[in-house]
Amino acid sequence: MPCIKELDAISDLYQDWIEETGVSLIAVSVDDSRTVKRVKSLISGKGWEYDILLDTNNDLKEGGRTVKAEVFAFLKRDPATYDLILADPPYWKGYGDIDLAAKLLALPELPERLAPGGYLIAEISSSQPTPASPYFRLVDRREYGSSAILIFAHPEA
Repeated sequence: MPCIKELDAISDLYQDWIEETGVSLIAVSVDDSRTVKRVKSLISGKGWEYDILLDTNNDLKEGGRTVKAEVFAFLKRDPATYDLILADPPYWKGYGDIDLAAKLLALPELPERLAPGGYLIAEISSSQPTPASPYFRLVDRREYGSSAILIFAHPEA
């Protein structure tokens, strides 16, 4: 379940978000009926304070829009704004590799896609330095094993 790290990081900040913005978070599991027992067990054990819906029939998934696109081209052509952006680029493995998280954070179109008061959450390797962003303020970095979760705020937050 690749979202567990992100949901843990969000959980750590959720009460602050409620107090600051009145936001209400609903997470949706798109796991199928074969794994729903495992998902329910995980959810009850985590103690997350937000609602988690189980979409075992893919009703929400099929009712929404999934875009499979190269992120840099998509952000240039997509005019929508979002309250929360989750980014999980391929991990940087060492010096000399292309740092896709840093490249994404430097993209001039990205601030236009994040609504004022919104957050950008990026997952990177815990061995990777936190990339600087000319557009966002780093709120927190949390490490979970080999992964690090970076939480950035919109510049107007």
